[in-house]
Amino acid sequence: MLRMALSDEDLDVRRLVVKSLGRLGSLDPSAVIPVVDKALSDQIPDVRRAAAESLRQLEITDPGTVLPIWQKALSDENGWVRESALKGLAQLGSAAPGALPRILERALSDESVRVRRVAADNLGLLGSAGELLKKALSDEDHVVREFAARSLGRLGSVDPAAILMLDMALRDTDVDVRLNTVRSLGQLGSADPGAVLPLLQTALDDNDSGVRHDALSSMLATGGDSVAEYAFCIFGIL
Repeated sequence: MLRMALSDEDLDVRRLVVKSLGRLGSLDPSAVIPVVDKALSDQIPDVRRAAAESLRQLEITDPGTVLPIWQKALSDENGWVRESALKGLAQLGSAAPGALPRILERALSDESVRVRRVAADNLGLLGSAGELLKKALSDEDHVVREFAARSLGRLGSVDPAAILMLDMALRDTDVDVRLNTVRSLGQLGSADPGAVLPLLQTALDDNDSGVRHDALSSMLATGGDSVAEYAFCIFGIL
């Protein structure tokens, strides 16, 4: 019946059908996927976007079931549809390790800034993002760079490439990028205090008091013997 309703000539009927899918969590995924697949071919972008959003609400985490649908939606001409699809793919996380790096790489070159923002915000899922993070930190949009800096803290480990990227992010012209960078450094500090603390010490000279404050907080959270010799810096930033 749902598939028949998707053939209705009235846009509002078709849109209502796909929006209702997200509230039908008890449905067997095998019954939902064909309906979503059909809706993603609708000529109206709003219907296609609603289909992607409804599928995301169902939180189907079996990559074999939803990955082909998300990949189809990622090729949509409408940026809102691509954004919804990328958010759905991010829900799969480590369940789709082979596909995610390629998808995020492509998304970071998307013409839609909304898509690039979602991609940057999920780079931490990769464990090691390397060149993708470097690309995101060079994006013209400051929110993409901010999300990329935040993702660095989710990597869980520090390598020479990550240190170089963090150093680059600390020099960004946007204060929110620098704030997220020092916070990421705080998250990574316990993994390699010797690599992280010098960068945080550099951030104590930032011209923004919020960055200096968070840099010191990250240093204290990192701990280690080296923090004692940096303690005098507190008198210069309060």
